[in-house]
Amino acid sequence: MSNVRTIDLLAEVDGVPSLPEAMSEIMPLVNDPEASADKVAEAIQKDVGLTAKLLKLANSAYYSFPNRIGSVQLAVSLLGMREVRNVVLSASVLGMFKSFKGSPFLSFRELWVHSVNCAVAARTISSQVADLSPEEAFVGGMLHDVGMVVLIDKLQDDLKKIVEIAENESIPFVEAESRYWEHTHARIGGVLARKWKLPKAVAEAAEQHHDFSPESASFKLTAVVHLADSLCIERGTVYRLERDENQENPQSWDVLDQRQEGVRMWLRELVEKDEDKAQVLLEIL
Repeated sequence: MSNVRTIDLLAEVDGVPSLPEAMSEIMPLVNDPEASADKVAEAIQKDVGLTAKLLKLANSAYYSFPNRIGSVQLAVSLLGMREVRNVVLSASVLGMFKSFKGSPFLSFRELWVHSVNCAVAARTISSQVADLSPEEAFVGGMLHDVGMVVLIDKLQDDLKKIVEIAENESIPFVEAESRYWEHTHARIGGVLARKWKLPKAVAEAAEQHHDFSPESASFKLTAVVHLADSLCIERGTVYRLERDENQENPQSWDVLDQRQEGVRMWLRELVEKDEDKAQVLLEIL
């Protein structure tokens, strides 16, 4: 371990901006069962860009409501608090992604496309899992690779060296990370999610989506995110660094309470049907 590079992980993560100010007001409200739709709408309308995205998405094919939604209050009432949280969080994270400079090895566009597709896939898979909310699965899928933001924006020299190890030794990117230093992008993502005060299960899913066990407190969410990630890699909706990364954990299938044989094709078909929804999100957010 003496040759493994060490960093002050907390210091590096502290250098990443906090989520937008609007989030600090909206998130507690959408998580408060006593908060009214009017109160949440009032907070959202303080952010003009967020208001426009919410209304555009509410009127899109993503939800396919029969009538036009003309107010934020009505959108909040129809979508529900958890779904509004997804939209607000997705728009906020994308806005942050766009402010970063990117890397020769990975653009934020690539990362965002994969993240959105993984979020939609995780939501789809969660419909087959008992006691797991689709909204939580969506957020877990959206943020599972958020640790890559720190590598791209703050640690590009290290990222370059990790890529060189992976290419020279013909090993997956995650394995190259482990050889280079003590932190993978998954570990960094968990720390960043906690900095942003996201739900504990979401932070753990980010931290463990490449390496987990059924004993994990957040096993269901992590397994669903892992499956969604694997299916996205298989489908090609993945960024360059993970194209050959599909080291699927067979234990992830346990969360479905079904045997893997015969289920994979069915699950892939479900995810494929929802790929259009991911495209709608990408166009609007």
